[in-house]
Amino acid sequence: MRKMMMVVCLLTFGVVAGYAAYGPLNAHTASAISTASSALTSTEDKAADTFSGRISFMDGKYVLVSDTETFQLDDQDRAKAFDGKNVLVTGTLDAASKTIHVADIKAA
Repeated sequence: MRKMMMVVCLLTFGVVAGYAAYGPLNAHTASAISTASSALTSTEDKAADTFSGRISFMDGKYVLVSDTETFQLDDQDRAKAFDGKNVLVTGTLDAASKTIHVADIKAA
């Protein structure tokens, strides 16, 4: 009988402790997922910009060199066709990594 009472107490304590520990976590997790989803949506909704410069091969990658900055290009195959040429690159900029997500490249 004593063991049974001990098991019931431990199970009750475990359920209460689990609820206390994970109840707020679930609300926090839902908030974090909502925030991440909003950020992803806003990134997807960005309008494409046009960047001008020359395609160059640097450090084993094709990059766009403008008058003031150098940008990484995420589509190396398209960029390779314009090596050494002045171009207009249409795409969205990831400012943190200075990478253009290329939608199109045209000769300037």
